[in-house]
Amino acid sequence: MTRYGCLVILLMVVSPALFAAPTATPTPAAVTGGSKVYKSTGPNGEVIYSDQPDKHSQEIEVPSSDTNTFPATSVPPFTPYEASRPRGEMETRRFSYEELKITKPSNEETLWVDSGDVTLQASVKPGLNSGHSLYFVIDDKAIAANGTSLTVPNLDRGSHTVSAEIRDAQSSVIETSPPVIFYLRRPTIKTAPDNAHQ
Repeated sequence: MTRYGCLVILLMVVSPALFAAPTATPTPAAVTGGSKVYKSTGPNGEVIYSDQPDKHSQEIEVPSSDTNTFPATSVPPFTPYEASRPRGEMETRRFSYEELKITKPSNEETLWVDSGDVTLQASVKPGLNSGHSLYFVIDDKAIAANGTSLTVPNLDRGSHTVSAEIRDAQSSVIETSPPVIFYLRRPTIKTAPDNAHQ
């Protein structure tokens, strides 16, 4: 090994700091504005910034960082969407019926009624909610019921279509039953002509 190589190895063993990679040193930007900062020079000539002074350091001034400020604004209180809806609309939306159907007459049934008075019956499950009303719609004419039944007087003979509707307090239809078709038969009274007794 040459004399120069031995000298290099000796220097590495005795003074490892001379061959160490330079370390990063904090800069004034990394220190909060308004704090005291001290600047010094390291053994390898590097500039060192610190918040702790020593006998070789020099105090420097760090300008305060700019802070953006915005005027305070009032935020309205949070109101759930459902709470902002009218009470009647909320109740209508939440309440639903399991069953609404015509039970009398049955579909395709033929009725023989001399007077033409036909009783209609509907099944509503669960029962009518508060503020709701039941209507029977017979041949496109809606008639309010007292409860779940209604007697329609003096219907003409022939076919008829009936369905049931549930309406809210604003008369909006919220439920409709499937339609039922029935046939009404009434006796025909024949009168003898005037000349039959002559």
